[in-house]
Amino acid sequence: MSIQILELYKAFEESLGKEKAQLVVKDITSLIDEARQELVTKENLKETELKLTKEIEEVRLTLTKEIEEVRKEIKEVELKLTKEIEGVRLTLTKEIEGVRLTLTREIEGVRLSLTREIEGVRKEIKEVELKLTHEINNVKLDIEKVRSSIIKWVAGLLVAQTGAIATIFMLLK
Repeated sequence: MSIQILELYKAFEESLGKEKAQLVVKDITSLIDEARQELVTKENLKETELKLTKEIEEVRLTLTKEIEEVRKEIKEVELKLTKEIEGVRLTLTKEIEGVRLTLTREIEGVRLSLTREIEGVRKEIKEVELKLTHEINNVKLDIEKVRSSIIKWVAGLLVAQTGAIATIFMLLK
């Protein structure tokens, strides 16, 4: 026992008695021993620092490896996606070209069909125009004939009236 604990024992022995003083001092000594065991020394701190430094380095190395692996995976995924996108682009380009060619053919077919129909309509229009021209010419001829007949008839009437008037004048005279 140390001198301080001995002095404590003596102080407790006087007030509590020998047995109780021994128990109290024993308890205090146990508490002091436990506290000493829990106290950290410079050596303990140095050991802990070295362990933690080592653990930190191990974690750093592990994370660095994992980061590199993730970067590689990202590059692989990026390359894969780039190839897929290029494939889709090529497929779409081919499909678009196919649709364009199909539409071009269909448009050309419609154009030819419409051209034929237009030519047919033009022929019909020319035929109708010729018929109308022929009819108009026939009507003009008929009008001319009727006009000639009317002129002859009017001329005949004039001659007949003139003869009748002349006869009437002659008779009246």
